[in-house]
Amino acid sequence: MKNAILNKLIHLDRPLKRHYYMYWNRLKFRLLGGELSKGSRMVNKIYLNIGNDASVHIGQDFAINSGDNMNPLCSNMRCSIQVDDKASLIIGNRSGISGGCIWATESITIGDHVNIGANCIIMDGDIHNTNWQLRRLDRISSEQIPYKHKPIVIEDDVWIGANSIVLKGVTIGARTIIGAGSVVTKDIPADCIAAGNPCKVIKMLSCNRVNSHS
Repeated sequence: MKNAILNKLIHLDRPLKRHYYMYWNRLKFRLLGGELSKGSRMVNKIYLNIGNDASVHIGQDFAINSGDNMNPLCSNMRCSIQVDDKASLIIGNRSGISGGCIWATESITIGDHVNIGANCIIMDGDIHNTNWQLRRLDRISSEQIPYKHKPIVIEDDVWIGANSIVLKGVTIGARTIIGAGSVVTKDIPADCIAAGNPCKVIKMLSCNRVNSHS
């Protein structure tokens, strides 16, 4: 009881910050040209950038826990959403992320009821060229050197464990679970548990499809 009272006294500012940023984050999305459906709950300060001619559509009841120990696992990691010029980000209904980064350079599509664990990174581009000579030129000239990017698709009801990385060109099938700390470099089928670096199927979940329609 004593600890509960102390915790409330120590964190008196948190409810105020929560309400302030929920309104401010919604406003930011709309001012930058994003489509944000009703019921979003984006707690604490987030980094958000939407480029020119980019397309951003966020479904209903989208949830973000961004730092300030709003989720103990993501600690003080601020959530970052970057959508480059002419890129697309689509997130379905009742999906959410704690901390971590979503960086769309071409196209990222995330379905309904997707749980993205603390400090995950989802990025559909290499950001730097794989040719070391071009990387040197990029540093010297400060000009953007072309790099590879391919769309990412994460289907409905996927759970991505904390500290995982999803890289370009990947599709993760519906209802699949990605184990914590995984690096997803290739497609993962629906209805399975997959984990590791590189991420591989560990077990198929044959009952998932039946239960999802019950």
